[in-house]
Amino acid sequence: MKKLIVILFCLGLLQSCSKSSENETMKPTNENPKSIEISKISGYIQKGPYVNGTGIVMHELDDTMTQTGKSFTTQINSNDGKFEISDINLSSEYVELSANGFYFDEVKGEISSSQLNLYALSNVQSVSDVNVNLLTHLEKQRVEHLIEEGHSFEEAKKMAQKEILAIFNIHEDDLAPSELLDISKDAILLTISSILQGNRSVGELTELLASISSDIAEDGVLDDTSILEQLRQSALNLDPSQIRNNLVERYESLGIEVTIPVFEQYVEGYLNFTATNPEITNVEVNVITADSIAIISRVMANNSETEVIFEYGVTESLNEKVVFSESPINGSNVTSLSLDISGLKPATTYHYQVSASNEFGNVSSPVDSFTTLGGLPEEIGNLTLVAGTHKIEVQGAVNPNYLETEVHIQFIEYQQNFEQADSVKVDQSPISPYSDGNITALIEDLKPGTRYWVRLKLENEIGVTYGDPMDIYTLGSAPNILIFDIAGGQPKAKSVETYIEIGENTLSTQLILEYSTSNTFDNSVKYLDTLLGPSAQDIGFLKKINGLEMDQNYFVRLTLKNNVGEDSSELIFKTLDGIIKFSELMYDSTYSDPEIHLYVNIKEDGGLAIQERGLLYSLSPGLTLENSNATRIPDPGSNESHFTTYLPDLEPGKIYYARGYAFNESGVFYTNEIEFESLKLPEVATVEVRDVTSNSAWVMGTVISNGGSSVLITGVCWSKNPNVTIDDSKITGDGEKKDFTIENLEPNTQYYVRFFGQNGAGTSYGEELQFVTNPE
Repeated sequence: MKKLIVILFCLGLLQSCSKSSENETMKPTNENPKSIEISKISGYIQKGPYVNGTGIVMHELDDTMTQTGKSFTTQINSNDGKFEISDINLSSEYVELSANGFYFDEVKGEISSSQLNLYALSNVQSVSDVNVNLLTHLEKQRVEHLIEEGHSFEEAKKMAQKEILAIFNIHEDDLAPSELLDISKDAILLTISSILQGNRSVGELTELLASISSDIAEDGVLDDTSILEQLRQSALNLDPSQIRNNLVERYESLGIEVTIPVFEQYVEGYLNFTATNPEITNVEVNVITADSIAIISRVMANNSETEVIFEYGVTESLNEKVVFSESPINGSNVTSLSLDISGLKPATTYHYQVSASNEFGNVSSPVDSFTTLGGLPEEIGNLTLVAGTHKIEVQGAVNPNYLETEVHIQFIEYQQNFEQADSVKVDQSPISPYSDGNITALIEDLKPGTRYWVRLKLENEIGVTYGDPMDIYTLGSAPNILIFDIAGGQPKAKSVETYIEIGENTLSTQLILEYSTSNTFDNSVKYLDTLLGPSAQDIGFLKKINGLEMDQNYFVRLTLKNNVGEDSSELIFKTLDGIIKFSELMYDSTYSDPEIHLYVNIKEDGGLAIQERGLLYSLSPGLTLENSNATRIPDPGSNESHFTTYLPDLEPGKIYYARGYAFNESGVFYTNEIEFESLKLPEVATVEVRDVTSNSAWVMGTVISNGGSSVLITGVCWSKNPNVTIDDSKITGDGEKKDFTIENLEPNTQYYVRFFGQNGAGTSYGEELQFVTNPE
């Protein structure tokens, strides 16, 4: 009997367990509980779509919306927000779904940075799809309160939905229950979701949802004015087109094609519904000239026709009023208005404000002020004065301070008392008011060599100002040649470079440079005729004369002239003959490698540029550039007078001939020709092979002659084939070693072996010997 009771109790427990991930706490039950079998409940968790990994819990509720203790858990396994709970056994048709996870923010177009918890209440007896969204979440507390007051679940749901929609000025009697709405299909849900999201973080959104839920729980009316203002500001800042693009791109990335509903009319309706006084968000006044300004103001009409006026005056009474050309304005966006006002007084302070009025009221910006441009003109920097014998050229710059300005140059002899000064008007007067102006003037009919004081006189409608006085002497001395000589000490073959130094002079000076082969300068060539400007200090410069003949006597004359007098100086020289002269060709006789070092020194270049220089060598004497047997090695071209050439790859023990060369446009010139002998190979011999074993042998050689250079390496080489070289197997020593042991040979094998020696000229071999290794 006890066993039967235990079995019946276990069967009862099994019937009360869910087939999905179900958790149940034991509670007292009715004597005849309902049994609702549901194969599957599915839907979408949406703010924007929730992402993979979002956790979902479904609690069973009784008629009072109290959890019975039975729950089911699952999670979203894709990024479209879809979930599914299978094999559901309930005692009540009411459930509460809660979802906690990250979601796609349709306003920002990105995944949320934190998790958001949303709820939904539903009667699942007659539906298999239940969505969780912001509408279902906001309904929850209101529905629970209405049921406490005695309303049925269905009545409470409809009332709560209608009240929430009214907050957003939406009145739809036939709208489906909130848990059946989909943000990708239903414009109303998308409107409310976007306004609530706005530019908020997840934490700010969570706080907002909680505040709205608490506010509407008892009476279904949102009374908190700060929340209402937040919602309106969110709606004002929405970009419906961008929200639509964000959702389309998100669903496309998930491989889902959707047509996002048009929801702009609901946003606009909400903004019209919440329209208030206009708002002035910004006023900018830019002073353009001395008599005009440009105004930019940004005003939000708040969905009511609004007139916008600019008020201004020299006192705060603001007795002048101008309507903006864009006025009246309307709509929910900020409107930028602009206005230009002219006819103002220069250098005057004005007070101003912007006023905006609509049917809800009138607002004005704070009274502010601006000052129009304009002031006394100013001299910029100092005048630049250039004196002549009878004139002074004047240059300067003027800041007109935004008013048309007359400019005169005042000047007076010897003193700074400008009361008796004469004046001339500058060429550019009057100066434009809108930018700094450069001015020029010419003061004429002055005395030479005389001190004058000069200043600017500036005048506009505000008053007169003066620049800083400056003094200068008019010119009046003859030119003076300080130095006229040949630069570098001597001429070239076809040119000469002269150095000219001239004393300071305040007059423009004519410079003439001419040359001739006659000391009387008959048929002279005028090489240079130019005008030098005045200089307050000595000046020096180089001047080159080209086109001369080689090996020729020349006379050069420099002449300076100005209005007061002249000065001249002469040079006599002979151009070079163009012949290149060398020192004796030398070579290093102590060499110990195959390369011969030859040294070439050019004593004179003949006054012409050397086009090429280098070295010739051959086994035959009589070397010239025309000799086809000669090897030509050009020097890569240093500016130094000497160079070194290396002769590589010479045949050992041969007599060679070498000479340096160089040529310019006048011809080819050679050094002396020298004779030398290249290095010889060493002479060696293979003496004997002994102590042969199965895998080794001892070989001895000797160096008979070193060939005139140190033997650097000695050694033996061997092979199984005759005519052995160092390309076969070998052992080497330091040049002193004469005997070597060959190892790692094969038993019972015939080998050929030679002793060899190496110096700077190459490698030589002794006689080739042969031997047979012993058997093992």
